[in-house]
Amino acid sequence: MKVLKFGGTSVGTPEGMNQIREIITADANKKVVVLSALSGVTNSLVEAGERLRKKDLEGAQKVVDRLTEKYHQFIDQLYAEESSKEAAHHALQQSMHFIEQCFVANFTNRLDKELLAQGE
Repeated sequence: MKVLKFGGTSVGTPEGMNQIREIITADANKKVVVLSALSGVTNSLVEAGERLRKKDLEGAQKVVDRLTEKYHQFIDQLYAEESSKEAAHHALQQSMHFIEQCFVANFTNRLDKELLAQGE
């Protein structure tokens, strides 16, 4: 069995994701596919965490807002079918809900790690 991992710039655009789709569907062999965060997402989550540790809620919110907008645009470009777009937007909303919970909680190192994991 093959394990294929993609991340960063290879998953940074809808075109890149479509190329990945071509790679993983090129044969019928079973495989495990691992997708890491989109290009720039990890850096944004690190920045949001740093701002939360400094109690800069407004700055952290701006980072999260930019990230949310990036994902909305990505989803709209990636999917052709409305049902797929809706499902992806719903999944994004759930992740963003978790991130927003970080704003009201005591921001611990563990929560910082969970925040960072949202990009994966």
